[in-house]
Amino acid sequence: MRHDGIEIVGVQPNGSADKIDMKAGDVILSIDDHYLFTINELRAEILRHEPGTRLVIRYRHNRLISENYLILSSGDAAPRR
Repeated sequence: MRHDGIEIVGVQPNGSADKIDMKAGDVILSIDDHYLFTINELRAEILRHEPGTRLVIRYRHNRLISENYLILSSGDAAPRR
């Protein structure tokens, strides 16, 4: 099922999203100009990058669309096999 971005249900304290003031209820629209519609697309996009990578993230907070830089921490990426 496709939606208009991916709604955040929670933000890890002191995590990458928290550091740029993202909140629960915000909606991730794109990462590095790759528009996202499912959680699997978000997961795949994050796995493409190593911890420490700086990504451009576009998200919606209420009706305002923001763009910021997100630095992936080792806790953001799932383990690689």
